[in-house]
Amino acid sequence: ISGKSSKCAFNSSGVLPDIDNGDKRARALLSIAVIGVYEDLHKDAIAKKDEETAKKLHTKIEVLFEDMNTRFDVDDLSDFILIRLGDFVAKTDSPEKALKYYDKIIENGRAQFKVRSQFGRAGILAKSNDASKQLDAKKVLEEVKVHKDSDKKTKDSASFQLVELYTRQQDWASVIAEAKDYNQQGYKVHKKEVAHNLAIGLDKTGDKVGAMAAYNAIYNRYKSEWKISVPALTRAAELTREVGKADLKGTSPKQIAYNMAARFIKGSAKTFVKFQADMTTQEVEAYQNLKTLVEAWEGEAGITSLKAQQKALQPK
Repeated sequence: ISGKSSKCAFNSSGVLPDIDNGDKRARALLSIAVIGVYEDLHKDAIAKKDEETAKKLHTKIEVLFEDMNTRFDVDDLSDFILIRLGDFVAKTDSPEKALKYYDKIIENGRAQFKVRSQFGRAGILAKSNDASKQLDAKKVLEEVKVHKDSDKKTKDSASFQLVELYTRQQDWASVIAEAKDYNQQGYKVHKKEVAHNLAIGLDKTGDKVGAMAAYNAIYNRYKSEWKISVPALTRAAELTREVGKADLKGTSPKQIAYNMAARFIKGSAKTFVKFQADMTTQEVEAYQNLKTLVEAWEGEAGITSLKAQQKALQPK
């Protein structure tokens, strides 16, 4: 099957031609093969920054997966097909629908995809509001982390999902412990999100100095990713005002906090206006909140505005 021929792999009724409709496993396998072609083309489009083509291909992939999801019964599918479907459905708005695929693989009892299925199942249960399901998820995720058949990427994701689970449970001590272990193990796939949860955990447990350093590190490392960097900068500045110390030049913590926030707002003003329409509501609110704080701090006694600082540097 090639990228060119994949266009006609399905006929108008959505059934693969030239294949006996009674041989469902063969049809499912060819369906996955066609999806694989589209996925390769999608990766190429992303690499070439061809957003329009990438979007069209992504839509085709979703349609084909949804077709398989509705057309095939779990008993008709091999573990290879079940894991592909489970992993796809788990990323949709109804992740719980993936459980039937993972459960079937576990029921089949073959080792190849068992750990991955247990892991996928745990990831879904971890997001549940049911305490018993969360407990089940925690046990599986902890087992996956140390299982001999788990590769580093799987262990990385298991540790990350534990951090997310503890955050939802507001178990801040466990958040801190798991986040630190994530870093110690050298995991990197979810390093940004784990760093953010660690900062929140330190903040929530009263370690304000540690939280201030953590938020500052997030801002400095991920400056261009406003979704995480702007809230991090905001909290770092607030904590600097609260528990920070004067620098070697004698600049007060409040002035330091103002400077770091005000410089960001000034330097990003044009970018914000240009891309505001493409930003999420949360991103816009976070930026505007920081701007409001800067304006309020600028009016405080003892704070020298950026404009006044620049004027003082000009030759007289």
